[in-house]
Amino acid sequence: MGTYPHEVRDLRTARNAVRATAERRAAHSPALHPGARTFRLEHADVYGTTARAEWVLALVPELLTLVTPDPAGAARDHLFLGAIPVPPHNLRWSRVRRELRFATFDGGHSIHGHLAVTPDRLRAYGTLVIDGQDIVADYRVEPRHHGVEVDGMGLDGMGLHGMGLDRAAA
Repeated sequence: MGTYPHEVRDLRTARNAVRATAERRAAHSPALHPGARTFRLEHADVYGTTARAEWVLALVPELLTLVTPDPAGAARDHLFLGAIPVPPHNLRWSRVRRELRFATFDGGHSIHGHLAVTPDRLRAYGTLVIDGQDIVADYRVEPRHHGVEVDGMGLDGMGLHGMGLDRAAA
C-alpha cells in the first residue's frame, strides 16, 4: 500500500494542527518558566593530566539551568551555573544547532563551556574550561516524579485494588 500525495498533505496538516494547539496551550501555561531546563552533573573527567586536575574537578558546576522563555529569539535567554548567572553578552544558545557556549567568572575562577544539547533537551555534554584546565562533562535532566491521588487514595497496591484496577481485573 503506497502513500498518496493527499495522505501526506493530510498528515502534515494534522501534525501542524497538533503542534499549534500545543504551542497555544504552552503560551497560556501557568508555569513560571516553561522553557527552563535544569541539568545535573552526571560525569566529569579532566582532559589530560596536570598537577591540579583533581582540584579543578571540584570546581565543576553541579547544576546548569538554561532558561529560554521566548522561542522566537534569544534576547531573554539566561544560563545559571549553580546560583551564578552567566552575563547575557557571554551566552550563546543556538536553537538550530542546540549548542550552548558561555563564559563567566565565579569570583575566583574563570569558567568557559561549549555543550551540545540533545533534541529532547534532557542531556547536555561537551567541554568546560576552568582556569585553563579542559574538562569533559555530561549533564542530564533528572526525571520528575509526580504522585497521584484519587479520592484520597494513593496509587499504590491498595489504591489500585480499591479502584478495581488490580491484576485480576486487568
